[in-house]
Amino acid sequence: MFSREMSIASRVRHPNLVQFIGATKVGNPLILTELMSTSLNHELQRNRLSNQQILSISQDVALGLNYLHLFKPRPIIHRDVSSPNILLKPCTGAAGYEAKCIKKPEAIDQWPVGRCLHAGAIIITGSDCPMLVISGGLDKNNDILDDCWIFNITQHSWIKLDVPHSVSKRCAHSLSVFIMSPHCVWIITVGGATDDSIAMLTELVLDSNGGCVVGDAYDSNLMTSEYYKKKYQQQLQTGRRIWLEEYQKPRKGDTAYIEQTVQALIKSLEEKEKEKEREAQGFRQQMEQKEREEAEKDQEIRRYCHQLQEKDREGQGATGEG
Repeated sequence: MFSREMSIASRVRHPNLVQFIGATKVGNPLILTELMSTSLNHELQRNRLSNQQILSISQDVALGLNYLHLFKPRPIIHRDVSSPNILLKPCTGAAGYEAKCIKKPEAIDQWPVGRCLHAGAIIITGSDCPMLVISGGLDKNNDILDDCWIFNITQHSWIKLDVPHSVSKRCAHSLSVFIMSPHCVWIITVGGATDDSIAMLTELVLDSNGGCVVGDAYDSNLMTSEYYKKKYQQQLQTGRRIWLEEYQKPRKGDTAYIEQTVQALIKSLEEKEKEKEREAQGFRQQMEQKEREEAEKDQEIRRYCHQLQEKDREGQGATGEG
């Protein structure tokens, strides 16, 4: 059990999970991780956390659990999520995530205004960086905002999405995200204070560079159309194919990866053995050629010696007759 848990801990990497460093079973079992200064349970008992900090920690915990639940080739279930097991750094970020306020850089024009009663959701596609999508809400004058934004958590940049007004011009509504594939996300907007209370579905196409493009948008009436049903089935089939291909890829530490590595090493050794055999065969051919040449030279020398002996006998015979 200890070895299996340590094997799992050594393969997970996420900002909201305590970083595993090493472990040993020699003597008493010992686990080495990054240093965390306190726990959520301890901070709650001391009443040192504001509502905003608690909300931020809850979001961090959700991101960490979401990573585990989407882990491949098999999901990981924590089974003991409680305040004593949620460890914090001094910045009160959960499991190593340090929360901070990101201010608008002067060189960037696109930046959403402050708001309340808006809707938001986290987009996580595989191992890529999570993104935050927000829409609508009320500004400081209590006017309904008509915009929708994507926040890239890694690059700390906002992208304004060109969505219909029925999607963005709302407040006190809800957003849900449905991952169709690593490159396609459907955003579902429901309810809230709006001129049009129907539910909306917005297609968002993601690229490998962190960009995104708004595709089709459907209201509750179009969601029952044959075109939508056909596109839904196509997206599901595409998503299944992409996820299956991704699932079947060997990953470092997996049995399939180890077997593939071993097979590659065996194949490499076999190629080297074949190369050595070819070199040895070439060397043997060279030696055989030299042996043939030496034999031919020996035969030529013997033939020459035989000719000399014949001439000597002929010379001796001629002298005797004289």
